[in-house]
Amino acid sequence: MPTVIFDLVDGAEASRDKDGSRAVRTGYIKDLDVTGDPQDILARAVDLLPAEYSAFSAAYPTLQLVRHVVVPFGRANNRARFSLFYEAAPIAEGGGGPIIFSFERKRQMVNVQTQLHPSNGEATLNIDWRSPVDHRAEQPQVASMSIMTPLASIVATGYVRGTPPTAYDAVFGRVNNQPWKGKPKGFWLFVGAEETTRDFGRTYEIRLEFLSKWTEDWTSWAVYRHPATGLFIPVKKSDRAELKSLAYSYAIAKRNGITRAGLYDLGDFNNTFGF
Repeated sequence: MPTVIFDLVDGAEASRDKDGSRAVRTGYIKDLDVTGDPQDILARAVDLLPAEYSAFSAAYPTLQLVRHVVVPFGRANNRARFSLFYEAAPIAEGGGGPIIFSFERKRQMVNVQTQLHPSNGEATLNIDWRSPVDHRAEQPQVASMSIMTPLASIVATGYVRGTPPTAYDAVFGRVNNQPWKGKPKGFWLFVGAEETTRDFGRTYEIRLEFLSKWTEDWTSWAVYRHPATGLFIPVKKSDRAELKSLAYSYAIAKRNGITRAGLYDLGDFNNTFGF
């Protein structure tokens, strides 16, 4: 009577991957009740293995048989060596449990151009000039100067079993639509997402990156330039103050000689990322 013998008492336990995503069971079948043609031997050996599949699946329900190899041996061709290869069943998106993130926070100074003094964000950097010959004052011009300003970043790294959430794609390139990580609406911009797998899609490392100008939101500004000189024209202080008082909006607001625009759409960071 045919007998299935494994190389180990529990070969799966000895050869399983550390994360439990793969297993290999090896052994042989002796006293096969078919002789002669090797193809018949193989067919009979394969017939005897399904019972082993189901027994193993009951013990390790997350693994499924993906391949088997059977090789006849022995003078009478009445034995066959086998290898059974198991892999973890695919995990649906979000089916691997909650993602736990670690965080790297960084703040640095970067060089930008500005036409406003940082003391109050309203006083323009005016340049006044009076000709030594003609003592009438010329119209002041606004200078554009270099300044080092803060730039903050957050890099969140997490690990997930199964397919990474696709909800991240919906807010890529957007700013926070409500207070997030200690800053008001419009202060954090989602700028980067990386998903890396080293086991053919069973698990992923996720890396998400966010930037903030720290002292201001991601509003962009444009000031009118004189068509003849190409220099900035001074803007009325009350107009500047009114525009700066507005919260971030995915829209355009204008006053005489100055325009502010929110160029990045808003996204729900709190519910999308869960941190």
